[in-house]
Amino acid sequence: MDQASSGASAPELETEPAARSAGVRHAFSGRGVAALSFASLRAVMVFAAIVTIVRLSGAGGWIAIPVVVVLTLLVAGVFGEIASRWPLEGSVHAWSRQLFGARTGLFVAWTYLVSYLLYMAAMSYFDAQRVFFVLGLDAPAHLAASVTTVGLVAVATVLNLLRRDIFRLFVIVSALSSLIACVVFGTILLVGHQQRSIGDLFVNADGAPLDLAWLTGPFLLALLWAAHFLMKGFEFPTIVAEEVRDARRTVPRVMTWTLVAAGAAWLYAGIAVLLSAPAADSLANATSQNTYASATGAAIQVSLGHEAAWIAALLMFISTFTAVTIFQLVASRTIWTLARDRQVPFERVLVKVSGEDRVPRNAVIATGIVAAILPFLFTSQTSYILVGASIAPLMLAFLFPIIGRIRARQRGSWRAGPWTLGRMGIPIAVAASLAVVLIGVIALVPHESLYGTDPIPYLSVVGLTVPFNLMPVIVLILTLASGGLLVRWAFRDSGFHTRNSWAVERDLHVRRKLRHAGTCVTCGAPLAAGTEVSFDPESKRIFCFACEFLD
Repeated sequence: MDQASSGASAPELETEPAARSAGVRHAFSGRGVAALSFASLRAVMVFAAIVTIVRLSGAGGWIAIPVVVVLTLLVAGVFGEIASRWPLEGSVHAWSRQLFGARTGLFVAWTYLVSYLLYMAAMSYFDAQRVFFVLGLDAPAHLAASVTTVGLVAVATVLNLLRRDIFRLFVIVSALSSLIACVVFGTILLVGHQQRSIGDLFVNADGAPLDLAWLTGPFLLALLWAAHFLMKGFEFPTIVAEEVRDARRTVPRVMTWTLVAAGAAWLYAGIAVLLSAPAADSLANATSQNTYASATGAAIQVSLGHEAAWIAALLMFISTFTAVTIFQLVASRTIWTLARDRQVPFERVLVKVSGEDRVPRNAVIATGIVAAILPFLFTSQTSYILVGASIAPLMLAFLFPIIGRIRARQRGSWRAGPWTLGRMGIPIAVAASLAVVLIGVIALVPHESLYGTDPIPYLSVVGLTVPFNLMPVIVLILTLASGGLLVRWAFRDSGFHTRNSWAVERDLHVRRKLRHAGTCVTCGAPLAAGTEVSFDPESKRIFCFACEFLD
């Protein structure tokens, strides 16, 4: 574990800065955080995703859905066990700091942040296409779609700055509408429009039976596309753990069962589409004119007509837009935790929280600006490249706490929380690490069918001919290099200026309501009985949520 070297003693800086951190409030119940996770997994998007899966690997590509659900459950099991011990805002990077040290934690935070900024931009660009589809307009050119993306990101930013109860209501409505759409459309397709047999689900893009060549080729593309939906967002309950009541028990339970529910909805609706379509290639042909807009309604339109496709496209738009707001919440919380620990530039600005709900306003705005700019940088297969480029950094971020969990168990330093995998902890962690490595490697393969082969224009200007299908590799290299520079900058003085650089067990203050009136030890503000406060069980001190970052 990396340690900072300075003359100050670790215990002094472990306790004192704890009184100087801005606070977030307990704003999520178990049902609220379940809705957050389910909305981010966007079950209704199966009606668009299945089209891409069929185009890439044939009708048999649906098998990727249960496979990815199982792989993700392995990762969720490990994350749940770690979250039960450390219910920290920021999850993977906070855990990595606990398990490997402050420098590694910062590096993981950077890869995680880059991944979700890319993904937020990708989903916004996809939704820009749906805006034109729903309005009955022709598919937009790159510039028009990018400008529309800016507008969508701006609206998402405003939504993230509103009161938390408004945001929660929006998320719950989106999650319920997504689930209902899967059940209703899936049932209609199965009951009244089934045209295919079960055997037709086990063929490749040419209509031939599945074989080893398919399993090691086209199926990997289906696996990648299913993972891009189901392996992003399941961990959101851990991201806001400090805002969840009874997080040590609630977060692992909610994360696991929400993933199971979303996977079941995905599988049910996906199979319904394949059994109702006249032929699998009719779905693939529906995207021939425009990869983005046609896929929006193709799965429903082939069987139920344009009106049903329009409704489905509208629900997909709402679902994806909700997910964008959630991704922005996640990215902003990552920036906020880094600013709280003095590990990013402009930390005094980014750490500020405002309003009764203690929203990190400046961090939210910063993520919105970056996400709005990104689509302008990719002129070919924009969303697909942004998605592919976002997967490898995320899998790398996932890998660190999983490996750290294995190492801590082998060293005998692991102490389980209330929710534990028991003896199966190590086998599941090993399997989870292999799963994230597999998905990360698949994402880095230069798939021409996903990323295209057009040359990158701004590299052509300097005489370099580099195709867009290498962009995921380039983005990963840039992420690793910039992450290394950030770590070097943050620990330029051996980490003396950072908060809790020495901490192994981070200050996990208990959130409690006062039985009697008290006083905040930081600002001296009087606290009435019943007020929710942050309580340090070791020093017996209480802190109000109105205290800003002081240094």
